[in-house]
Amino acid sequence: MLITLESGADRHNVLKALHEVIVDAGKVASSRGGAKELRVAYLTWVNATRARLRGQISSGDLDRLVTTPRYISVLQLPEPVWEKSHNEYGSVRHMLVSSQNTAPIREMIFVEIAEHIDHLKKAHETLT
Repeated sequence: MLITLESGADRHNVLKALHEVIVDAGKVASSRGGAKELRVAYLTWVNATRARLRGQISSGDLDRLVTTPRYISVLQLPEPVWEKSHNEYGSVRHMLVSSQNTAPIREMIFVEIAEHIDHLKKAHETLT
């Protein structure tokens, strides 16, 4: 996958940065938390990756490799809504009143991360 280096970017530094963000994406993909935790980890990875590669590769390549349309979908997912309620003994509990089925959300994020890793590896191979 051909990428365009920014003016003044060092190919060796870009290769190192690509390798680092690929490794970090693998760590996110191996997380064992719920959908909410995975979503936060994924969004954090995207932000860190954009920051790491900004000024190294073109903004068009950043959009194609990192801030994909599926990223925008994950970013726009609503948070679950919790409501405080009291039981008959007077203790407070939090009850989930709205949520999405989390299995498809986790699967969508896992697929997105796998595609990120694949595309970033191809970009890395192209520069090697």
